[in-house]
Amino acid sequence: MDIYVYDFLDKRQIEDIKLLVDERKNYENSSLEFPYDDKDSVFVLIYDNDKLLFCMALSFINTGSYELIFFSLPKDDEKELFKATLDRLRLYMREALSVSFAEFLLLSDTDSGAKLAKELDFPLFNKEFYLYYDYEGFTNYDNKIYSNISFDLGDFITYHISDERKGYKNFLKFNITKFSEDTFYLYGFYVKERYRNKKNAKKALPYILQLLYEGGVKKILLQVSGFNKPALSLYEGFGFKTYQEVSYYKVRD
Repeated sequence: MDIYVYDFLDKRQIEDIKLLVDERKNYENSSLEFPYDDKDSVFVLIYDNDKLLFCMALSFINTGSYELIFFSLPKDDEKELFKATLDRLRLYMREALSVSFAEFLLLSDTDSGAKLAKELDFPLFNKEFYLYYDYEGFTNYDNKIYSNISFDLGDFITYHISDERKGYKNFLKFNITKFSEDTFYLYGFYVKERYRNKKNAKKALPYILQLLYEGGVKKILLQVSGFNKPALSLYEGFGFKTYQEVSYYKVRD
């Protein structure tokens, strides 16, 4: 077996990875995608002659922190391939990038990934829930309380919500960006501190759903940290459904 490290992938390597990822996903379902063209990633590939057995991508998050994602053929020696790849990656970072210390977070949404993390004693760092809302059973909201101002910043739109009845000026804000024709990603949901823990977000959410629906949105996607149980409960209570769970494991030396 041969281990190779690349700063970018050529056409043949991308095709090899796509074949491996498809074979793995046929064996075990995963919603994670390999970052083939990410300019901030380093790639490690393990070949046995001309057969790709294992691929890993290390993606930069911020100073000193990186995310790991990998795919392998359904093999009994996955743990050994992972360890060999990780050792080679750390060596490359020290020698080529002059990085002596870095925090790695392993991403996984499969049972085999959770098993590998347990076997290697990688503690769970966080879990992210990816939710969607498709307006099934939606009831129009008769608004007599809220108002909004919005700012179209090109790649995204920012909304500021006010409660006119209580005099809460711009107490809540969020952003949306287009994901597909009528699907939008909602993020940056924020309630000013002095208005928290008073159910203001819960009361305003029907208005926000109505506001987006009137703007042509037919499906909403959003992401919630597993540690933010109040937010997760809020969205689920309004009919948001989980379509993906991603666990982040802290990689130990």
